[in-house]
Amino acid sequence: GDVGAQHIAEALKVNATVTRLDISCNDIGDEGLLHLASALAANATLTNLNVLKNDLTEAGACALVAVANSKPNQIKSLFGI
Repeated sequence: GDVGAQHIAEALKVNATVTRLDISCNDIGDEGLLHLASALAANATLTNLNVLKNDLTEAGACALVAVANSKPNQIKSLFGI
């Protein structure tokens, strides 16, 4: 859920090795996705993120897409949006 996504987001802020993350089917809503979007903005290694089958709405999706668009040379795939 959102709390777990917040913990993952904190780890992503300092991550220097993970390039792919599949967090599909975890009941993550917009609150969790907004934390993840913030973390992705600070992250320099993640290239692929799967958020399929979560509880995102347009707000969460737009936040992730905005970060991906700001890092076109890094983030290659957002799956589930």
